[in-house]
Amino acid sequence: MLLRKYICRRLLEYYSQPAHKVVGTTDVSVNFSSLWGQWHWKRTYKQHYKQQKGMWLTPVELFAPYYSNVFANFVSSSMKPMLESKKDNSDGFQIVELGGGRGTNANALLNHLQMYHGDVYDKLTEYTIFDASPTLHELQRQNLMIDSDHADKINLVNVDMMEIAEGTSSFLHTSDVPTTMIALEVLDNLPHDKIAKCFETDDILQAELIPVDDDRAASGETSEAVVDTSKQYQEAFSP
Repeated sequence: MLLRKYICRRLLEYYSQPAHKVVGTTDVSVNFSSLWGQWHWKRTYKQHYKQQKGMWLTPVELFAPYYSNVFANFVSSSMKPMLESKKDNSDGFQIVELGGGRGTNANALLNHLQMYHGDVYDKLTEYTIFDASPTLHELQRQNLMIDSDHADKINLVNVDMMEIAEGTSSFLHTSDVPTTMIALEVLDNLPHDKIAKCFETDDILQAELIPVDDDRAASGETSEAVVDTSKQYQEAFSP
């Protein structure tokens, strides 16, 4: 099977875990103005990781809400001129976030946009989050559509981006609506191919995985199959 298929399967298993195991959170925010230097930050950083609820923290969670405030300011500065342009006949704009985590970024961004850029916030017609994790999708629904003042602007879509890439699921329809796309901690979590160049033939070869105990491993034959994660796999290259 292609390497990307194997990675995709393992990622789906990871994202199907309880939400707190996928993306951690902390109840204590960092008072950055009180830090005395790099050494103080490193000590504070370690303390936050020890106290967190989960396995790891994203910059959105660690630097909340300031990290998201930067994106809110960017949305305002990039969308406002476009909305005011006479060439643009649209009545609003939309935001699309790929991989919304716990919904922390969306909530903080919208809070800042509403408080400091109210005119732009009012023009926002929809904030859509695409996420492959069913558990994070449910947490986003709780945080953004039940315990939030922005529920009327939120649209949540639970879909695997691999399906979108292969054309088996739809993404965004063609539209003239101005759109800001946000993708945080996404590129390093996408299934990908692995290729190599054969020194003898100069052919470009693609990596595939074969179960170690499979007879095909010796012959180099491969096939598309359901990933059995209980097995060990070895890598082989083929045209």
